[in-house]
Amino acid sequence: MTLSSYDSFSVKYLTALYFFIKTNIEKGLLSRAMCQELVLIREAAKRQGVLIMCKSGAWTSQPRHFRGEI
Repeated sequence: MTLSSYDSFSVKYLTALYFFIKTNIEKGLLSRAMCQELVLIREAAKRQGVLIMCKSGAWTSQPRHFRGEI
């Protein structure tokens, strides 16, 4: 098990941070590289007994989807 700095955060903060980052990635304000941070946040939340559900393959499509143009 790999620990990250997110493990010290509360579940409430982790979920808020997750959706803040996810929303800004979708808007194009943050790069797709931040998706790795989302993985770390989900893992930290899971260790605290909370599952953050995400749509599988959400960022594997073309950049047009990434910019929020569905």
